[in-house]
Amino acid sequence: MGRAPGRSRGRTGGAVIRWSRRPGAGFIVFVATALIGAGFLAWGVSRPPLDEAWATLIELEIGREIAPSSVARLRAALLRHPGLAENAVDGARYGLVGAEEDGLANGRLVIAIRRGPDPPLRLVVQPAGAAGGTLRVVAKAGGKRHEAPASSQSPFTWDLPDEGPFPQMTEIELDVASDNGVRASTLLRLEEVSR
Repeated sequence: MGRAPGRSRGRTGGAVIRWSRRPGAGFIVFVATALIGAGFLAWGVSRPPLDEAWATLIELEIGREIAPSSVARLRAALLRHPGLAENAVDGARYGLVGAEEDGLANGRLVIAIRRGPDPPLRLVVQPAGAAGGTLRVVAKAGGKRHEAPASSQSPFTWDLPDEGPFPQMTEIELDVASDNGVRASTLLRLEEVSR
């Protein structure tokens, strides 16, 4: 009985097929082109960093919850693009994003943006309105963290670090549930201090 070329009998009597040809150059070029095309398509549909930073700023302004990864990307975008910080605070030297003009917080996270070390600033946070009560405040800037309770009689205060990098972004996390279970309004302000 004759054997087909490229085949041999295995030990169990079944046929074993040997692959003696490697893929040709045309096939390799085709696969490489398809992989490069898929990578380019994935890059093209991803969200640009500045677009994501602007979206995060808008979400802060309307009081939406922000993922920690979005906050980190916003910090990186502010450092890479100082003009973004200038626009976020409407050309001022510092300002609050996520709070109204009168300092009333829109959500659980407010960002203080400071374009340079001058003037030295103090962050002041306190509950306002009829709900009152005590709230927990956590502020983070320049690798430093300050956590303390705030009440209408004893506001949270923190002198922001003067070390850079600038523009400096301070995350202010508010636990807005008051002692009596009613959502407390929270007032924030940045005060210039002399050192």
